Amino acid sequence: MESPRIPVRRRLTLRAAQFDRAEGDLELLRHLLRHETRSSMTEELRLAVVLVGLHGDTGDLPLLSEVRDTDFGTACGLGGMPEPGASAVELRRWARELDESMFGTDPSDEPVSTWTDLARDQGMTELARVTLIRELDGIIMDQSRLRRPLAPRALATVSLRRLAQDFEELGDLPQALRAQRLYAAPQERA
Repeated sequence: MESPRIPVRRRLTLRAAQFDRAEGDLELLRHLLRHETRSSMTEELRLAVVLVGLHGDTGDLPLLSEVRDTDFGTACGLGGMPEPGASAVELRRWARELDESMFGTDPSDEPVSTWTDLARDQGMTELARVTLIRELDGIIMDQSRLRRPLAPRALATVSLRRLAQDFEELGDLPQALRAQRLYAAPQERA
């Protein structure tokens, strides 16, 4: 049976590979991808597929197709993937488009939940809690952060719902309640 710490290490390794891409990582990425396939569609599984696909090795297409066909959720999450027999250019183009839309190479573009989830799963709950409190305080101090860029009169409150859920998972119910109250306020006014 696999130790519960092993999946966390895989996730950490995949995130490190996301931001520090090297040619010599392909074999490690294949190994991580094979193990990530044991779970259904996750961000880390999608990331592993993208990182393998960016190398453009058409010999990986059967493995990538096998991963995609694991279950319905994974097939949907990896839609548009080139079929075996596709060219390296097609594979790289598909992986690059998915990379640009979902991942990238700048850690500051990642949502705070990526880092707090990893911290929590490593047992660093206080670090995750402090980071989430700062995020919530930032929203409370500047509620304009909730405005949608293309519709300034509309509010995007998903981040508050996510914060409340994250606080609940950490067992910090007073902070979860703070986030829920702020989330509920615009709903009541509407």
